[in-house]
Amino acid sequence: MYIQHLVEIFREVRRVLRRDGCVILNLGDSFASSATPRVPFQPKPKDKLLIPHRVAIALQEDGWYLRSDIPWIKRAAMPESVTDRPSTAHEFIFILTKSSKYFW
Repeated sequence: MYIQHLVEIFREVRRVLRRDGCVILNLGDSFASSATPRVPFQPKPKDKLLIPHRVAIALQEDGWYLRSDIPWIKRAAMPESVTDRPSTAHEFIFILTKSSKYFW
């Protein structure tokens, strides 16, 4: 539902965006828990959900051009209280456009 809501919001963004405009999207990710809904994909508890990439793919399918995915490396990332995986020290920034010709 989260991804579908973002797609709907970005339809409105595309409506008001200049034809040659671009949008920069930064989304963090999360991990599945036992309470995570199991539809439309089937994450197991502790799976990384890859929500930013799923949103980017959904936006592509909705007509956006995905021009770039940039890893943002956090040099002073906040420590996480986890002991069974490395701390996450990056996020992805996506550059989306509404047409193949755009102003950068």
